[in-house]
Amino acid sequence: MHNYKNDPLYPAKVLTVKDIDEAHRNAKKLHAKAFLDFVNYVSEKDYDHSENLVPERDTFLKPTK
Repeated sequence: MHNYKNDPLYPAKVLTVKDIDEAHRNAKKLHAKAFLDFVNYVSEKDYDHSENLVPERDTFLKPTK
């Protein structure tokens, strides 16, 4: 199995309390934005967009007689 501790592509970093708080704050902002995007999506989904719809066409295949 691969050991990430010795891999130069994944350098170890000591995080300070300030770094952790900033990351937590950014995560909360992203979570809030995702929630608002979802609420907007749901509210727009309930709205009637029938005026923007393309009218249905007759089928291209006509039944044979």
